[in-house]
Amino acid sequence: MFVSQEAGSVFHLKDQIQYEKDKAVKQVYIDQNGVRMLLVAIDHSLLPDHPAPADALVMILEGSGEITYKNAVTKVKEHDFFKFDKGVIHSVKADKLKFALLFA
Repeated sequence: MFVSQEAGSVFHLKDQIQYEKDKAVKQVYIDQNGVRMLLVAIDHSLLPDHPAPADALVMILEGSGEITYKNAVTKVKEHDFFKFDKGVIHSVKADKLKFALLFA
């Protein structure tokens, strides 16, 4: 599945997902040929400790927050990238944050 977006047009991933008050919203954006991209919008919320299902690359699309990874807290902001290794426990906390998570 590839979310419908007109080919040949410019768009912003951060506009493809919306915040919901006090929630972490997740939306599958791409899921085809072994490639998966998930969009996440966090509004004054937390994604609690969980293991990475695969090696993954996080692209911060909007806002700022904190990623706890291997018990170390890293501040992230728009345009930052962060890499997860498969199986490593991590969490994400933010007031307002949108990111894309790409894994294969």
